[in-house]
Amino acid sequence: MKKIGVSILALLAAAAAPGSRPVYRTIPVPGVHHYLYEVIETINGARRDGWRTEFDLVSASGAVDAVVRKTYHFTDKGWEPVTADAACRAAMHGGADSLARVRLWPMPAGSAPKLDASFLDTCAPPGVFFPLTDILNVAVIPSSPTFHAQDLREVGQSARYEGFEAAFDRAGEAIKETTHGGEVRLAALDPHRAVIDWRPDPADLELNERAQKPPMTLKGTEHWAFRVELDRASGAILRAQTTYDDLDLAIVGAPPNVPRVKITRSVLIERQ
Repeated sequence: MKKIGVSILALLAAAAAPGSRPVYRTIPVPGVHHYLYEVIETINGARRDGWRTEFDLVSASGAVDAVVRKTYHFTDKGWEPVTADAACRAAMHGGADSLARVRLWPMPAGSAPKLDASFLDTCAPPGVFFPLTDILNVAVIPSSPTFHAQDLREVGQSARYEGFEAAFDRAGEAIKETTHGGEVRLAALDPHRAVIDWRPDPADLELNERAQKPPMTLKGTEHWAFRVELDRASGAILRAQTTYDDLDLAIVGAPPNVPRVKITRSVLIERQ
C-alpha cells in the first residue's frame, strides 16, 4: 500500500557545484536487470497473505520501466500463479512473455499520487498491481529530488523531506495514506555500493475494504522504512528490503471489545 518525480535543472546544478556531485549515479545506465520481489503479511500474529513477483527493471534514455514477467499469490495451497487474459495483458502493455510493463521513472503525468489507469490499467489483477507499489517506492527513492537522497555525501548524513499523500482504488480496496514527512540517511558507502535508508514518519492510513462481506473501513497508522542498496557506478538497484513495516488499525464502528488489526509486512527485492 503506498507512495511518489528528475529535475534537469537540479541535476545541472549538482554537476556544476564543486564537490556537490552525488556519490552514486542517480539515473541508471541503460540495461536490463532481473529481480525477485516477495512480500509476506502477518495479521495479528498469523501469516495470511503474500505475493511473489519475477520482474525486470529496464533502463533506457533516462527512463526506468518495470516489466512484470510472473507473479504468484500465497494461499492455503502455497504459491499459486496469477494470470490475466490476452485483452488485459495488452492493456497493461504486457507481451508474450510478460504480464505488464509500467513506467516507474519519470512518473507519467497524472499517475501520482493516485496510481490510476495512467500508471497501470484498472484490469490489473491485485498480484500485478500491489507488488508494483513497493517496487515503485524502491525505484524513485534514489532518483527523485523529492526525497533528497542525491544530496547525501557522507555515511551517517541524513536529510528531511516533506510529507505527501498517496491514494488508490483497486480490486475492491480503496486506500488513502498521508505521511507527515520523513528522513533519508546514507547508511553505508564503499567503492562499489551506496546504501540508503528511507524512513517516513508514521502515516495516517484509511482502508475501505469493499470486497469484504460486509464491507468495512479501517483507520489507523502505518510506520515503515526501506533500505536500498545501489551500485554506485551504474545506479542499478542491488537489493532492497523493509527494515520495518507495521500497521495498527481499528475497524470503524466495531464494538469496543473487537481487537485492533495489527499487520506486519516484510518486503524483499533481490537481483537475480
